[in-house]
Amino acid sequence: MRDLGGVVIRARKNKQWSQRKLAQVTGLSRSFINDIERGRSTGTLRTWVTLARALGFSLDEIFLGKR
Repeated sequence: MRDLGGVVIRARKNKQWSQRKLAQVTGLSRSFINDIERGRSTGTLRTWVTLARALGFSLDEIFLGKR
């Protein structure tokens, strides 16, 4: 299984964004983003669509590693 939290961390850091900045852009809480990055939460499909758009990825790129 792909490390989805790691994908978010790498994409966020590539944009030089803090968790707080990603939270502001997505409307998600910083603590929820932290939980996703640490693997404590998986989120919903809507969450992943929101994250993908904010980070400039497609869902295929996030879930399948196709870039």
